[in-house]
Amino acid sequence: MNILLIDSQELFSEGLKKLLLQCDDVTSVHIGSTSSCIDDVATFNIDMVICDMNTHNQGAFRIIDEIRGSFKQKIHIIILSAITDMQTVRQAIRTGANGYISKDTNVDELMQGIYEVQDGKRYISRKLRTMLMNNMIHEDQVVHHLSRREKEVLREICTGQTIKEIGYKMGLSPNTVQYYQRNLMKKLKVSRTIDLIIYAIQHGLYVLPARY
Repeated sequence: MNILLIDSQELFSEGLKKLLLQCDDVTSVHIGSTSSCIDDVATFNIDMVICDMNTHNQGAFRIIDEIRGSFKQKIHIIILSAITDMQTVRQAIRTGANGYISKDTNVDELMQGIYEVQDGKRYISRKLRTMLMNNMIHEDQVVHHLSRREKEVLREICTGQTIKEIGYKMGLSPNTVQYYQRNLMKKLKVSRTIDLIIYAIQHGLYVLPARY
């Protein structure tokens, strides 16, 4: 297995490289960068990229997109990062990462994650799995406590209509629609309309119309 490491901390990369080279299944380990990633994958016949999330300009997401768009063969991608908020973890997996491991994990679990991803499985470190499950339970509870009217207003917001248009369609005053919108933002802990829409789509409260 040929591995490419991309991390903003050079000392960390050097230490991880030495660790990985002790494994029988690892043939080579190369240290790269966000800008050289695609060339490095091709040049060194890389099988797996282990990338830190803490890069400039959303580097990890760009790396995932570029690898998925540039290579027909399967390149395994693991995010190894100290950034562990659930939104980032979910986005990384949705973007195409095969695994997400917290940097405070131990060596045994890191190697377990690498081998499981190598075998074609997804892997999220135990600490993050627990956090993700708790987060999902909390979000399900929040959605459950939305009123029928709030869900209706949320679906109308997702269609891109103005407050006035929604009010006219639902037989409500603009002030009442704004009241529901403020309540939704408070309950869902978001501050922008676009975040309301994203939340609704991600949690099945609004289904995008099919395109033909």
